[in-house]
Parts: sequence; C-alpha cells; structure tokens
Amino acid sequence: MNRNKVNVLQLGVGFLLLFTGFSTHGFIGETILYSVSTNSGAIDAHAGYYSLAIVYAAFTLSNFLAPAVIAIIGPKWSMTLGSATYTTFLLSFLYLNPLLLYATSALLGFGSALLWTGQGSYLTLCSDARTAKTNSGIVWALDQSSLINSGIFLLFIFNFSKGQVSESTVRTTYATLAGLSLIGVITFACLRAPTSAVLQSIESGTALKTGSSIQQPPTTDHIQQPRKEPAHFAAIDNELNLGGASFGIFGEKLSKYGRTPIIVFGCLVHLICFMLTFLILPPDAPKFSTTNVSLIEPSLLLAMLCAALLGIGDSCWNTQIFSLLATAFKQNNSQAFAIFKFFSSLMSCASFYYGSHLELHWQLLLLAAFAAIATVCFGFVERRTNEQEQSVSPVKHTVASKDAARF
Repeated sequence: MNRNKVNVLQLGVGFLLLFTGFSTHGFIGETILYSVSTNSGAIDAHAGYYSLAIVYAAFTLSNFLAPAVIAIIGPKWSMTLGSATYTTFLLSFLYLNPLLLYATSALLGFGSALLWTGQGSYLTLCSDARTAKTNSGIVWALDQSSLINSGIFLLFIFNFSKGQVSESTVRTTYATLAGLSLIGVITFACLRAPTSAVLQSIESGTALKTGSSIQQPPTTDHIQQPRKEPAHFAAIDNELNLGGASFGIFGEKLSKYGRTPIIVFGCLVHLICFMLTFLILPPDAPKFSTTNVSLIEPSLLLAMLCAALLGIGDSCWNTQIFSLLATAFKQNNSQAFAIFKFFSSLMSCASFYYGSHLELHWQLLLLAAFAAIATVCFGFVERRTNEQEQSVSPVKHTVASKDAARF
C-alpha cells in the first residue's frame, strides 16, 4: 500500500475518533443543556440553539480566512488546530456557564473552517483524477462510522438513566468525549506529507460535511420513547451513511456514467424522505413536542428509515461535489471550496431562522425545491466541466506531439 493511501486511511481514522466525540454531543447536547437548565437554572433552556447560531455564523465568516491560514501553516496543522477547538468545546461542558459556552462556540466555528478546508486540501494532495472519488469515499465512510460508536456509547451511558440527567453523568460523558476527540487531534498531528508525484498533479481544496448530525429534530409524543432515547436509535441508524459512501468508494467503476446520475439518485432519496416526514409528523412538530395527529401513524421504524434516507442522500452529495470541484478548479480550488462552504453555512444559518417560524410542511416544500434546483445546477456544472476538459485534451495532445517531434 503506497504512502498516499495510508495517509488517506489515517485521515479517515482521525475523523472517526474526533467525531465519535463530537457527533455524540450532537445527539445529546440540547437535551443536556435543557436538563441543566431545569435542574439548576445555570443556563438558558434554549442555549443549544443559540450556540448553534454562533457556530454557524463564525463558520460562515471564517471560510474567507481559512485558505490564507492554510497557505501559511499548511493543511496538516490547520486540521490539527481546527480539531483542537472541538476538544475545547467539549471540555466547556464540564463547567457549564453561558459565557464559556458561547465563547467556545465561536471558537468552534473558526476551527471548523480550518478543519474542513484543511481536510479537503490534504485529501486532494493525496489524490489524483483517478483516485479522487475513491479517497473521498473512504474518508467519508470512516467519518460516518463514528456514528456507530456514538450510538453504542449513548446506549451504555444513558440506557439506565431515567428522567433528568445528573451533573456527574454530564461530566463523565463529556470528559470521555473530549478524550476521544483529543486522540483524533494527535492523529492529525502525526500525518505524513503526501508523495511528490501527487503534489505535482493537483492543487489543494476542501471537502464537505453535512452538519445533519447537530440539527435538533422535530418531535412527536406519538413515538413512545423518552426524550433521550430517540437519539440513541438515530445515532445507530445514521451509520447507514456508509451505504451512500459506497458511491465514493466504488467511484472508479461508476465514473463512466458521470456524477450526475448519483446526484439524481441522492435527490430522489431525499424527496422520498421529505414525503415520509410529511406523512408521519404533524405540522407543528419542529416547534415543540406535540400530540397532534399526523396523516399516518408515526413509528420508530419509519423515523429510522427517514434518518437512513437522509444519510444516504447526504453521502451521494458530499462525495460527488468534492470530486467535481476538485476536478473543475484544479488551479484555485482552495478558494472555490471556501466560497462554496460560505454559502452552504450561510444557508444553514437561514434554516435555523426560518425553522423556528415555519411549520413543517412549508419547510419540507422549501427543502424539496432546493434539492431539485441544486440537482439541475450540478448537472449543468458537470456538463460544462466535461466540455472544457474535452476541448483542452486535444490541445494538450497536439503540444505533446510537437514536443516529442523535437527529440
């Protein structure tokens, strides 16, 4: 196995360790903060939402700074520094207070921009046009497998915990999560430089990650589970993102069909998920836990199916977008990816705003419309990219022939 493949595997393991800690927080963070607010009043009951808003605002703005930082310290140390902010954020839950939570949230937003831009830069340096899809799929698969660990961890920690979560349980949980994420930081710091052959063939870029694991889901009391327990099942079920990651792992075999068919499939999967969500959840579910009747009887199995469909669709989009942008913007893709992530995080901020005002059916309608528009735009960009590559290839062939004739 060559060095670059080992580097890709080590990169994936680093994300596996880091997000075993952070993804677990994504499932329980709002519940923990609500419990602490109820028990002691030390923090606002909606502090989790405020924290997310700060994270995404900082992340959005920091995407403009990330390429410059990477140019100075390199992708390896950008990932190391960025991942360290995740550990710092988790440690803040050992001594919860509003000022510390919001400060570390802003720090996390900045670190996230460094982490994801650095990840894409390093991954692209370890890849070429032939291996880009496969390598992005490997890293995505290892990253998403952290959700398996998160689900198992949550089952062990909270399986016998009823009612409000105790302070000792919170500290034990977050000390463990911070320790796991710290091992991930060390893994990034130990990454080796990519081989020179690949360094000459492709410029740096950034990869993508869907932040679905930290979104607060709509709830209904018709699914008869305590507030904490659906998070356990969602954590385990979301590992089905690995199914979608197979599109990246087997990208070389699928490349002859182009990326657009995979994106179309991901769009259809998302649309099916939106339709099922519309059927099993009442319109006021995003705002508060409700006992109102939905169109069909909701169940845990259907909720898990929706989570699986979201995960598969996310994987389709992430692996194919990375591959497309790495191909279309070889000379300046660091800036291109940063701009893309800026608009992505900006829309995430917007979704948190309208999500607190619009009922579920309007939100799902927006998501369906955006998914369809995005699919059309992706197909248009890929077609233009293919046309440009085809127009450049004959020129390269002619130049190469003239150079060969000189000898």
